[in-house]
Amino acid sequence: MSSDLEKTILHASWLAIGLGLVVEGLQLALAAGLGAAAPETAKVLVETIQKVSWSYIVCVALACGLTAAGKRPALVGVIGFLAAPAAFAIARGLHKSASQTLSLPVAPAGSPAPMTIAAIKAVEYLVLGLIAAHVMTSPKAGFARLFLVGIGVGVAFGGVIVWLQASGAQVPMSAPALGGRVVNEVIFPIGCACALWVTRVLARR
Repeated sequence: MSSDLEKTILHASWLAIGLGLVVEGLQLALAAGLGAAAPETAKVLVETIQKVSWSYIVCVALACGLTAAGKRPALVGVIGFLAAPAAFAIARGLHKSASQTLSLPVAPAGSPAPMTIAAIKAVEYLVLGLIAAHVMTSPKAGFARLFLVGIGVGVAFGGVIVWLQASGAQVPMSAPALGGRVVNEVIFPIGCACALWVTRVLARR
């Protein structure tokens, strides 16, 4: 394994883990601000496991893709397209296993179907990887541009996912639940884009 790739994995790993923890913290803070009851510690734990595993797989895969692909943005897009549904399935599996281990009820799949969400995320992270790679190979690449890329992708694709989840729910979502979904679907692409930039800067040092 090359030195650059080793550095990329190291830096992307702790950034991805931190991103998962931050998103879980933001969801808890938002729910508390909207008056929701504090969740059980066990539930917070399984949700954190799901977020960290998802973030770790996707962000590390894209970061490694950027390092290995050089000036081939299409390859980074393909990596995002493959990594996102794989990460989604693994994170769901870990969430289910942790819930069963801690004797928590496992929620039904709901609507839209998990395969639909996985397909949307595959396209979402294909687009994120492709655009991020284009931006980062530009002489004018900077944090602000990657941040804007994350916002655009998060709002576009995250908005579709949240709309599908809200419209397909059997009962109207509460404000804390809806807000939590928005945070989850919008903040992750932004955080992942920012993590890619930070990883590249740290690896070069």
